[in-house]
Amino acid sequence: MTNMKKLGKFEWVLIGVALILSVGISYYFFVVLPGGELGQGEKWRVLQELEAKHRGDSTASTPFISSASTELPYAALGLPTGKASSPYLWVLVDDQSDTRVMMIPKNGAFNLSCANTNILKKRVRLSPQVAKFLEQNCHEP
Repeated sequence: MTNMKKLGKFEWVLIGVALILSVGISYYFFVVLPGGELGQGEKWRVLQELEAKHRGDSTASTPFISSASTELPYAALGLPTGKASSPYLWVLVDDQSDTRVMMIPKNGAFNLSCANTNILKKRVRLSPQVAKFLEQNCHEP
């Protein structure tokens, strides 16, 4: 017969701790990390690239739509700021996976009429949170 010993209290505690650690680590890698800043790096890269590319543009008065492409996998909307140093505030428009509005610069001001907001809602596929954000921050002429 085999010479197997019964597991003692210490061994059961070790097995329990190992199980709890493996569940915690799995949760972190599959739930927390994809939703955090590292997991959203590609989205931020798109916004940063657009901001850098259009930083030298003349002061904008109308929104700029950047469609998704192979280089930039997310569609973005440039909202006019009226500032020469950063003529657009960039917002990801079609991200359905996040409840936040991702934008650069963070909490920046922009100039968008409610009429233009309604036009954008018809022409661009906006996520619900972006549509709500634009409606809440547009102004009447």
